Amino acid sequence: MKRSALGGLLALLAAAARGEGGGTGGGIPSVEIVGIAPVGALVTDRRLLPYAVQLGAAPLQGETLAETMARTLAGVNLNEVSGSPYQHDVTYRGFRASPLLGTAQGLSVYLDGVRVNEPFGDVVNWDMLPEEAIGQVLLAPGSNPLYGLNTLGGALVLVTRNGRDDPGGSISVTGASYGRRQVELSHGAHGDGGWHSYVAATLFHDRGWRADSPGQLARLFAKAGRSAALRMGHIGTGRRQSAGGKWPAAGRLVPSRPAGGVHQS
Repeated sequence: MKRSALGGLLALLAAAARGEGGGTGGGIPSVEIVGIAPVGALVTDRRLLPYAVQLGAAPLQGETLAETMARTLAGVNLNEVSGSPYQHDVTYRGFRASPLLGTAQGLSVYLDGVRVNEPFGDVVNWDMLPEEAIGQVLLAPGSNPLYGLNTLGGALVLVTRNGRDDPGGSISVTGASYGRRQVELSHGAHGDGGWHSYVAATLFHDRGWRADSPGQLARLFAKAGRSAALRMGHIGTGRRQSAGGKWPAAGRLVPSRPAGGVHQS
């Protein structure tokens, strides 16, 4: 009697194991983990990601990348700490990506899969990014070890244009007060065999909104590749800014003097 009951119990367990393991090859349920690498904004479907990802827009005419992010991405704010439109202090939910050395950095920035944060201090030189060639902007929130060290508040992923998807050329000339002049050029082309190229350049000059604070910027970006497997890019930047910051220039401090000889302590 005991042997028959034990045999029936073993048969039921075997049948249950076969039912649970049908189609899985061993009874172990499959677990699918979906992540996103800092190589592109549209590599993974946004519906498969376990966190909210924001897709920003490309900079408009006469607009910097930081200004575009503040306009199109929720939670992004700007602080103009250096007096230059190309050296903003970008904050996202209290975490910063700043060109100012010594600032507590908490955001990682990637350009075509390459980390932009400098090795010393993790600062981000926004003026070295080819803003006129950026086609996609992605902001992934939260601390994610996939984006490397110091990714505390999130990661910003930038993808540049290419001649295969963005053929043709464009030119933009803008001007504003305080002697601000800016010229942007870009051209993309593709040929036989899957080869494509993209070139973009920026020239900027500004006298500054106060005395002795001019700024100049010259930037060149060139990218070439074959289909989607082979890509190579180069960025060249030259910049000069005098008396950076919002404090008065040296030699222009005027000491205050009490009127009528009345001194107060």
